[in-house]
Amino acid sequence: MQALEINKNVIRGGDAFATAFVSYQGLRLPPPGSRFCTEDWKNDAFYVSTVKAKVERLMSLAHLDEQSKLLDIGCGQGRLAIGLAAKLPQIGLYCGIDVSRRSVEWCNRNLAAFHSNFRFLHLDIQNERYNPYGIPFESPVQLPLADDSFDVAFLYSVFTHMRSRDVENYLHDMRRVLRPGGRAFFTVYVEEGCAPETENPPGYLEELGASTGALHRVLFERSFFESMIGAAGLQVGEFQYRSEEVTKQSAYLLVKPAQAMH
Repeated sequence: MQALEINKNVIRGGDAFATAFVSYQGLRLPPPGSRFCTEDWKNDAFYVSTVKAKVERLMSLAHLDEQSKLLDIGCGQGRLAIGLAAKLPQIGLYCGIDVSRRSVEWCNRNLAAFHSNFRFLHLDIQNERYNPYGIPFESPVQLPLADDSFDVAFLYSVFTHMRSRDVENYLHDMRRVLRPGGRAFFTVYVEEGCAPETENPPGYLEELGASTGALHRVLFERSFFESMIGAAGLQVGEFQYRSEEVTKQSAYLLVKPAQAMH
């Protein structure tokens, strides 16, 4: 079998990566060697049980159900979509967006091709870590989506790899595309009593491994981060400090007010 060169934004060797998959419990999964996660995720049983748990969490916290329209920003290789295929395949609409063309191509070939209610879009916006050669932007992100079009937004380990200007832009656009009363769930590194924003803070969570490369861990001071949430016109519905067992990220559930104005 041809070896795959792993690069988050480029498909090497034709479409070898896009057509490669492993089958587990009737689900198509990315090949273990290409999964963008810790070693645990290379185990198919662990992978599937974890993605199912993400869907169950959204069902509980964000009221996700079969009528929902769900936006997954930073969808990567479709982890949440695979969980939906297992737990909630008849969801009203799933839309995954990512800056990695390579990942979106895999998702379209292996997930959207078999689920007519799944969509995957490539957004070529620059990110120093995941899409360094993308298009820089100087104004707020404008996702190619209509106003008030989604019930739930999901961003898992996305703001952990962004500076505050980019976070602000995405928060504003999230508020635009969520329907009034819609909810957003995401994870982020936040602490109290630290600098407002620090990229790869020395010694921070070093027990999980050193921060390596651009935007590996971006840490925000909690009140500073929540000021960005308020400025975007969103409200904090729930905060879970260091809720993520492996990464020690914290989680937020935000709500768009029913009478929010654009």
